[in-house]
Amino acid sequence: MSTPVPPDPADPASSPGPDDQSRWAPGSPAPAPQPTGWTAPTQPGWTSPATDPAQPAGQVPPTPRWSAPGQVPPALAWAPAPQPGVVPLRPLTLGDLFDGTFRAIRANPAVMFGFSVAVLAIISVIGALIELPFTSSLDGIVSDPQAAIPDEDDLGQLASWMASTLTGSGISSVLTQFATVILSGMLALSVADAVLGRITPLGETWTRIRPRLLALIGVTILTFLIEFAVLVVGVVIVAAVLVAIVGGGDSSFGWAFLVIVLAVLVLLAVYLFLATRLIFAPISVVLENMGPGRALARSWRLTSSSFWRVLGRNVLISIVTSVAVGIVGGGVGALSALITMATSVGLATVITGVLTGIISGFVLPVTAGFRTLMYIDERIRQENLAPILARAAQEI
Repeated sequence: MSTPVPPDPADPASSPGPDDQSRWAPGSPAPAPQPTGWTAPTQPGWTSPATDPAQPAGQVPPTPRWSAPGQVPPALAWAPAPQPGVVPLRPLTLGDLFDGTFRAIRANPAVMFGFSVAVLAIISVIGALIELPFTSSLDGIVSDPQAAIPDEDDLGQLASWMASTLTGSGISSVLTQFATVILSGMLALSVADAVLGRITPLGETWTRIRPRLLALIGVTILTFLIEFAVLVVGVVIVAAVLVAIVGGGDSSFGWAFLVIVLAVLVLLAVYLFLATRLIFAPISVVLENMGPGRALARSWRLTSSSFWRVLGRNVLISIVTSVAVGIVGGGVGALSALITMATSVGLATVITGVLTGIISGFVLPVTAGFRTLMYIDERIRQENLAPILARAAQEI
C-alpha cells in the first residue's frame, strides 16, 4: 500500500472550497455510482453466461481468451477499497487506526507535532514562571528545614502566599486546558484532510478552526458540567449513606468502607460511560459545523450502537499513551532531581515545565488523531460515508 503523494499547496485544485466541510455533514447526498474501487472493474471482451445473447442454450460458455481454464475472470476478482489518503475508505481495524494516525502525523508534521509542541511548551513555561515564587522559596526549606516552621505572626503571610500560589496553578491549568481544546480541533481538521489525501498548511488550518472556537470551548464546558454534576450527585448520595451507616455504631465501619469502595467503582463506571458517549462531540463541532448542544446529541447517537467498541478503543489508546508518558516522565523526573541538586528548585521547575509541555505536544496528536479516525470509522459503518469521501477526494 503506497503513501499518497501530497498535493501542491500552490495548486488551486488542492485548495479548499466554500463547501470544504459539507462532506462531513450527516445529510450529505450519496454520490452517483462511479468506479471508486467498491465495484468490480469492467473488462472488455468478457460477458456473463447468463447475459450473452450469442451463446446457444445448454452449451458451456468458453473461457475468456485472456484467462486460463478455471481462472476467476477479472471482472469477478476482489478489488481493494479506495485509499486516497492515510486510511482505506472502509470500516477500519485497530491496525488501520494506529497506522493512519502515524501516517497523518508524518504527512503533516508542522501541524501535528510542531505547532502542538510549541504551544504546550510555551504554556508550560508560563505556568512554571507563575509558580516560580513558590518553588524558589523551597530552596531555603531544602537547606534549612526548620525555617519552614512559621511563627504565629507569619501565618497570615503564609496563607496569602499559598492562596497566590494556588491561583497561579489554577490559571496555568485553565490555559493548558483551553490550549488542548483548540489544538485538538486543529488536529481533527488536519487528520480529516489527510484521509482525503490533502495536506493542510498551518495558516489554513487556523483560518478554518477560528470560526468554531467558541462552539468548541462551549462543548468542552458543557461536557465538564455534565460529568461534574453527575459526580456531585454521586458524592452526595454516598455521603448520605455513610452518615446513616456510621450512625449505627462502631460495628458499622466495615460496611462504610465497603460502601466507599463500591461508590468509587460506580462513579468510575459512570464517568467512563459519559466520556465514551460524548467523545465525538468536539469532533462533530469542527467537522460538521454543529453547535455544542447538537454536537453532544450527535455523539450520543453515534455511540449508541457501538458503545463497547468505542470504549475499548479509547481505553486502549489511553493506556498506550499513558505508558509512553510514564516511561519518558520517569526520565524527566530524574533529570529534574539532578538539576535541583546542581542548581535550584526554581530552575528545575522551569526546565521540567518545558519538557512536560514537549511530551504533551507529542502525545496529544496521537490521541486526537486516533479519536478522529474512530469518528470517521463509526460514520463509515453507520452512515456509509465512504462513497461520499471517495467522491470528495476525487474532486480535490
